[in-house]
Amino acid sequence: QFPYFDEVNFSGSHFERMYIPMSEHKVTIRKLYFRKMQLTFHDLKKILANITGLEILEIGNDGLTKLSRNSNLFTQWPPKAIIEPKNLMKVELQHLELSHVPKSIQKFINLRSIDLRNNRISMLPEEMSELVTLEVLIVTDNCLRKLPKHLGNLKRLRELRAGGNRISGLPEGFGGMEGMEVLDLYGNELRELPEGLEKWKNMREFDFDMNYVDTDEIQ
Repeated sequence: QFPYFDEVNFSGSHFERMYIPMSEHKVTIRKLYFRKMQLTFHDLKKILANITGLEILEIGNDGLTKLSRNSNLFTQWPPKAIIEPKNLMKVELQHLELSHVPKSIQKFINLRSIDLRNNRISMLPEEMSELVTLEVLIVTDNCLRKLPKHLGNLKRLRELRAGGNRISGLPEGFGGMEGMEVLDLYGNELRELPEGLEKWKNMREFDFDMNYVDTDEIQ
């Protein structure tokens, strides 16, 4: 009856019972917001099975300090349930206690923005370096010790927020990302500034505090 929606937002809603019938008829939804509504992967998989054309998916738990009974809780990588990964352009998965990002992230070939802040992710797969359309990567407050080896291949990346991790070194070629506008590496274990930083003419926000580098010497 309603074949197309530009946006559907149920964030913060709580249903006593969620019945999701399977249907032969798909619904096109461009933007889907399901933040903090007690969702499980089982629920999400049923919902997304009936949706096509999805470009934006936000299913995180906002700025919580700890999970509550109203939080979304996933034991599997949530985007795995999307039936058309090539359409997705933006995904927000903050504060879900996710422990990893699978290699299958490479299927999302048109992703422009990934927000994975406040999880328990210890490693980003090298396949993430194949997301050549990526412009924004947020992995603040995880357990990362390094970034993907070929992250420098992401020439469109203009915003990288990776503060609050345990990163001790930057990948080779990182200094060649001259289109970078925002670089936040606050609170890591870095001892050197990125090489070629002086060539980053578009930089408008740079945070390197709480590392092992004297930021007062940066000109």
